[in-house]
Amino acid sequence: MDSSDFYLEFLEENSIISIADKHGKIIHVNDRFCEISKFSCEELIGKDHRIVNSGHHPKSFFAKMWNIIQKGKIWRGEVCNRAKDGSLYWVESFIKPKLDGNGIPIEYYSFRILITDRKNREEQDFYQTVSKLGSIFENSQGFQFFIDKELKLLSFNQAGATIPKIGRGKSVDKGDLDFNVIFKDFKTYLEKSFLGEEIKIEQEVDFFNNGYSRWFLVTYFPVVDRNGKVIGLSLVADDIHKRKESEIELALAYEQKNALIESIPDPIIFKDGEEKWLFINTAARILFQMKGDEWVGKTTVDIISERPEIKKILDPSTYNDEVAWVTGRPVEKSEFVENTKGTIIEYSVKKIPIFYEDGRRKALLVFVQNISEHTRNKAILKKQNEQLDKIAWLQAHKARAPVARILGLADIINLSESNSPLNSEILSKLVENIRELDDVIHKITEYAEEGYLSKRDKNK
Repeated sequence: MDSSDFYLEFLEENSIISIADKHGKIIHVNDRFCEISKFSCEELIGKDHRIVNSGHHPKSFFAKMWNIIQKGKIWRGEVCNRAKDGSLYWVESFIKPKLDGNGIPIEYYSFRILITDRKNREEQDFYQTVSKLGSIFENSQGFQFFIDKELKLLSFNQAGATIPKIGRGKSVDKGDLDFNVIFKDFKTYLEKSFLGEEIKIEQEVDFFNNGYSRWFLVTYFPVVDRNGKVIGLSLVADDIHKRKESEIELALAYEQKNALIESIPDPIIFKDGEEKWLFINTAARILFQMKGDEWVGKTTVDIISERPEIKKILDPSTYNDEVAWVTGRPVEKSEFVENTKGTIIEYSVKKIPIFYEDGRRKALLVFVQNISEHTRNKAILKKQNEQLDKIAWLQAHKARAPVARILGLADIINLSESNSPLNSEILSKLVENIRELDDVIHKITEYAEEGYLSKRDKNK
């Protein structure tokens, strides 16, 4: 298992992931979501997230969340959910909208981290004396500090005690224990926390001033007395370095997959089970004269109704769609397309259907290859065998190099399943078709080489 596979597997196993459509209906959940919520995948798909609503938060909490994500912005917050068996659990949730070409959300991607244990720690009784706070902190994980309103360090745990020059009663905003140096924007967050605001921020921290920083989730939590008055704050730094590394690896892996698809010179289209376009590469954009993301989430019929001038080009892409769905097998056919210049071009169009385990339509892969030149060469072959043998031999050898490059790139993206439509199942189908192309070229090479070399030897 390479590092990309490892990190993707780590995220899949340790993160709670779901995808909702533009109406908020759940269309995908991972195993971790089912494990924590105790609902089955079948019970969750088609529902909205109110199925795990605990009632802990007021309606205004979720109204604010929807107001943010419907504007295309990322929302982040802590949510208390209720599992199927009635138990409560806390998650730190990140929701990122997927936008169409007009900036309108069409899907919502949610990434959650289970934080029940941390929330339980935060709910400890901070109304006791500083000495009791110190005993609570002593064996807890991560770095924890208690700071009073005079900016004096009143308590810290064992991890905090390892920081050089730390000491109870020391000022944290000046001298040899300056938290402004340790924590980025410390003063700003400190002031907000003393006003009663709980702040969570991910940042790189160098606790030991040795030039080696790690990623931490830094929490500024206001501590109040029995009357609700802020008397100090708890500053907690939880190590999230491995998680951040995993996020970076995931982003790089996704970029690699996109780079592979974009590097293929033939048009490729991905449609969902309702035949809405999910992805097209650059070659497809050029062929179908697409600009921006005007095609995202639309069927071919929708696109033609908006742009009737490209009907002749798009119409053939719908042929045999239903045949592929009904038979459940790949369908391949030569189709003739008249471009905007009036030139008739012959394409080989292969369509591969993919289904969910329950038999529902999941995605349709469409691979388009311009075979006009190939067809013309076949006609010439009948009249000029010797000359075509030479051409085929030379061209086939030229073709094998880019195919080998594509196969090499394809080998590095055999990743475990992610939240993208470009999952491992789709990529495996892509690799299968590239290998099929390679096999065809290999056979042409053998035939052409035998004919060309034998004729060349006879002429010596």
